[in-house]
Amino acid sequence: MAEDGNRHLDRALRASILAHQRDIDFLMPWARHIAEGVPGCEELITLLETMPTLSDLPDHCEAALRLLMQRRGKSGAHDDFDALANALEKSVSAVQLVSHRLVTLADHANAMFRSMEFGFLFDDDRQLLSIGYRCADGSLDPNFYDLLASEARLASFVAIAKGDLPAKHWFKLGRTLTPIDGGSGLISWSGSMFEYLMPSLVMRAPSGSLLEQTNRLIVRRQEEYGDKLGVPWGMSESEYNARDIEQSYQYSSFGVPDLGYKRGLSDNVVIAPYASGLASMIDPASAVRNFRKLADIGARGTYGWYEALDYTRTRLPEGRKSSDHSRLHGAPPGDDSRRHWKCPPERPDARALSRCADHSGCGASAAGAHAARRCCGAAAARAG
Repeated sequence: MAEDGNRHLDRALRASILAHQRDIDFLMPWARHIAEGVPGCEELITLLETMPTLSDLPDHCEAALRLLMQRRGKSGAHDDFDALANALEKSVSAVQLVSHRLVTLADHANAMFRSMEFGFLFDDDRQLLSIGYRCADGSLDPNFYDLLASEARLASFVAIAKGDLPAKHWFKLGRTLTPIDGGSGLISWSGSMFEYLMPSLVMRAPSGSLLEQTNRLIVRRQEEYGDKLGVPWGMSESEYNARDIEQSYQYSSFGVPDLGYKRGLSDNVVIAPYASGLASMIDPASAVRNFRKLADIGARGTYGWYEALDYTRTRLPEGRKSSDHSRLHGAPPGDDSRRHWKCPPERPDARALSRCADHSGCGASAAGAHAARRCCGAAAARAG
């Protein structure tokens, strides 16, 4: 299995290198000329050996072209000069094309952001988001997202930043703490890695904040729980080894019992490899070791990591023990990648509350920077 894993890694590394090479060839076609050397152009080579940002690259190339033309005027015609000049001009055009595409994508993303509407999901009495809207009768589902330790806090943050929801909604999200390894962290519904860490893919949790402390402690608790059960760690929402009449695997939330409100968490032991990917943001060394353990027992296939490993005794094949690695199933998860989080530029209030709330367990505000600081201060006072 280790050899298979190495082959997959080799192919992935080769694909990544080739992709970077294509980018360089497209955006910086002059790089090959510099690598081969251009006689009499030491000053130009020194300039081009510096690595500019994408936005600075056109000016960088224009400066190089001016130097090149000066050198050419002194040295006369030179085929190497012509080829390099052509490559520099192509670089400027390539950057303009890529920049246009990026701006178009950014505008599209911004339009999608602006078109989202959260207000109709909001219950004014509870000051909470309903888990859904019933189109059939035009009513809100009677259940609500009411915990800070939930993937739904990302929607709450965005909705407040957009101005769809009032800032005080953030302070209605439950902050009940549970003891974890001599510290304390937020309790969630099912104690799953997804609830705690999914928002951290795009939102910061600064050092010393309640969310950062919780994230650190729950990863450690997940590791301990896996060791206690004698299985790889990483419990989260995933498919498991049960099928419906159409032979589709079923889906549920799984987690560490003492981290979640949900009953019956100890009845299931389902390990999701993607949970280790989330945990790599918190404890990368331990996540790598866990991935190796998962790979050694067959959790990695031709197309990536399997959805989950179901160790639940009642669902193990007859004759298998819970200490055996169970059947792997489901489609491999998609490619997870960390994205840069940025508040709307026209809403300094959201940025202020983001910084403030991250350190007090709060969130984002659309009520203005002053109101954001006032709300956070009030929340901190209540917490104290």
